[in-house]
Parts: sequence; structure tokens; C-alpha cells
Amino acid sequence: MLGLTVLNAVLAQGSFRISDLSHRVDRLQQDFGRKQLEAARLSAPGRIARKAAGLGMVLPDVHHIKVIHVHAAARGRSARTSG
Repeated sequence: MLGLTVLNAVLAQGSFRISDLSHRVDRLQQDFGRKQLEAARLSAPGRIARKAAGLGMVLPDVHHIKVIHVHAAARGRSARTSG
């Protein structure tokens, strides 16, 4: 009889622990969802453009832009030598 009482107590403790962890998982999932929404809001292109304009940043004149093309073979060599 004592063994059954101890077993019931252990099972009850396990049940409470599972319930507690389940609630914690729910809270963490909700927090993760809120953080995903916040990251999406903060990374929106319009928001970034407004923030940049507010800081005085402007797009460069097209004559000040230089495009550098890297050939695939050169990229492969630099990848092998940089590691």
C-alpha cells in the first residue's frame, strides 16, 4: 500500500511538471510570435527608408556608383584560400 502511495505521489509530481512545462512552452511560443512580428515590422523597407531619410541619408547619384563583377573562378579561389 505504501508503494502505491509513493507511486501516486511521484506520478502527480510528474503531471504537475508536465503541466508547468506545457504552459512555459505556450508562453515562449507566444513570445516568439511577437518577436517575429516585431522583426518583420522593423525590417520593412518603407520603415528603413523613412528612418534613413530622418537621419539625413540619401541615395547616391548614379554616377557615384561603381559595380564590380567577380568571375565565378575567382570566387572559388578566394573561398578556398580564405578558410
